[in-house]
Amino acid sequence: IVPAKPQPPIFLISIDTLRYDHQDELRPLMNELGHHAIFPSEPRTQGNWTPPSHASMLTGAHPGQHGYVGYGKGPGDKRPINSDVATMPEILAESGYKNSALVSHSRILPEFGFGRGFNRFRHDGMTNSDWVTRKGDAKASVNQLIDWLNRDLATRDHSLFYFLHVFDPHYPY
Repeated sequence: IVPAKPQPPIFLISIDTLRYDHQDELRPLMNELGHHAIFPSEPRTQGNWTPPSHASMLTGAHPGQHGYVGYGKGPGDKRPINSDVATMPEILAESGYKNSALVSHSRILPEFGFGRGFNRFRHDGMTNSDWVTRKGDAKASVNQLIDWLNRDLATRDHSLFYFLHVFDPHYPY
């Protein structure tokens, strides 16, 4: 499906473990994005760590419904997002969106159901040594997303959705 007229791009940006009381540091970015940019007034997560929280974010469902807990040591922990639960990218794709994802966490990958509905998916995960050297940080991911956006806008005949997940605030945990 191709919409009659492409809609403005949609960006879902997740800054993993960013403390809510530090949101003022993002104000210049939010101002650059314009009056349509939304910063949650009272953010909440449905899970106690990255994988189930992001599965809820992309499905709008509680972890008990989407079924993805990340994975650990318990039975059933390696189950992906329930295939009966639609993801936001799947719904957007049905409406003519080209969807791109760039993530930093190894537990929010296509094999866990996160790739459904995305035309392009990239994992820019940080290694253990990156925590010290800062070799792989959000700047490279943001630059990649900007490159994708510029290329997509140059040949645009569809609406665009971008999901960016960065993990840097975990440093120095």
